[in-house]
Amino acid sequence: MKIFGIDYSYTSPSICVLGDDFKSSFFYFANANKKVCVKALNYEGTLIQKDWADNVDRYETLAKWSVEKIQQHWEAGSKIILEGYAFGARGSMLFNIAENAGLLKYHLKKSFGLHPEIIAPTAVKKHWTGKGNANKEAMVQTLLDKEGIDIVKWMQMSKLASPAHDIVDSYAIARTGL
Repeated sequence: MKIFGIDYSYTSPSICVLGDDFKSSFFYFANANKKVCVKALNYEGTLIQKDWADNVDRYETLAKWSVEKIQQHWEAGSKIILEGYAFGARGSMLFNIAENAGLLKYHLKKSFGLHPEIIAPTAVKKHWTGKGNANKEAMVQTLLDKEGIDIVKWMQMSKLASPAHDIVDSYAIARTGL
């Protein structure tokens, strides 16, 4: 049985295929920064376009990308864990976030016959760091404290940014779902 943790967004989604620890897990992410979209160590980045025809095209592309990556590792009895919506999301962006995640849920159900398990962001943060309101830096620091992985160095980045913290989030989501 595989466990998939998904930190889903329409700018830098990340999927963790959970292993015994961070180093034995595998990560997929999509990002518009060509420099970070490489295959190295235990991760693979996919360059996403910036000139979508419209938001529906963007959401459909990302949902199909997610299903394709999960299918590469899928086996009977697998579990998909998706982080729920942040309560801080407001205004028109809330609708974009919901539409994007809704299309992903539709494609996951259509492809795997199941709905993902939804875990609140506060539950993921609480499980991973001990604080339900932990910021991205605390999530990254916890990976360093628990497993000795400095994600910024691991990914050969100069500073903490996407997709590094998205990868950590997808790992924390998968660990919480375990």
